[in-house]
Amino acid sequence: MYFWRVGNLKQELSTEPLPSRESIKYILAVLASYTLVLNPSVYTAEEVESPWQWLLTVVNLATLGVGTALAYRCNGGQDGVDFASRLFALGWVVGIRVATLMIPVAVIVLAVLKFPWGDLSLLIGISLVFYWRLAIHMRSLTYDKPANISDAAV
Repeated sequence: MYFWRVGNLKQELSTEPLPSRESIKYILAVLASYTLVLNPSVYTAEEVESPWQWLLTVVNLATLGVGTALAYRCNGGQDGVDFASRLFALGWVVGIRVATLMIPVAVIVLAVLKFPWGDLSLLIGISLVFYWRLAIHMRSLTYDKPANISDAAV
């Protein structure tokens, strides 16, 4: 299971599909991460549900749907290969990279800019960066020759 080296993961995925035994590790890791991210009570101090939490949940689900559809298209759509394994494996590594980059940014932004919808706008930004990078890696894996696959930043 890879945690950082997306180039090595893409190289492996370009030569053969991920075995089911390996896919399940990524699926469980990604779903556990999504569960934490989609649950606002994990990272907010609010005890009761608020309209912000509902809006955040709706935005997260919409971003998840649109981002997954984008990844599907970047994988070749209907003609794509091994979408689920690629989505979960690349999503795991890209997620770790984006979190490593964005968590310090989020802490600074939330400390400096105090506005009521700060968490929402920050999470939208993080989601957009995640799906943008996932789409780039998915497209690279699908359309580049194995020798041209790189470990591009984030």
